[in-house]
Amino acid sequence: MGSTLNISISTHQGDDKLTETVTVLSLKGELDSSTYKDLQAKAEEIISEDTKNILIDMSGLNFIGSAGLRAIHTTSNSTKEKGGSVKLLKPSEASQRVLKTLGFDQFFEVFQDLDKAIDSFKPVH
Repeated sequence: MGSTLNISISTHQGDDKLTETVTVLSLKGELDSSTYKDLQAKAEEIISEDTKNILIDMSGLNFIGSAGLRAIHTTSNSTKEKGGSVKLLKPSEASQRVLKTLGFDQFFEVFQDLDKAIDSFKPVH
């Protein structure tokens, strides 16, 4: 039986109106070699609709593999081309270990609080 990944999408705006609109991709299940294309396709779809700031909520992930990390990296590169970024929210302990082991914690801001994560997308002037 293959892995499953459910992706739900929500849009948030910070309280102070200086914060840019942020699209949250909430992942539930496993992000691995059999599901990473689902994340890439959904990310490409929303980026093509002018989304440039993405927060990936990892709190519902049971597992993340190297293919899943590549999908996050690809998504990040696509948002950077539009002047945006990808940040991570609430990775599990296991996911945090994978991120740290592979050095991804050096490239992605990781948050434990949704509001703080949303507010971190303030534009730089």
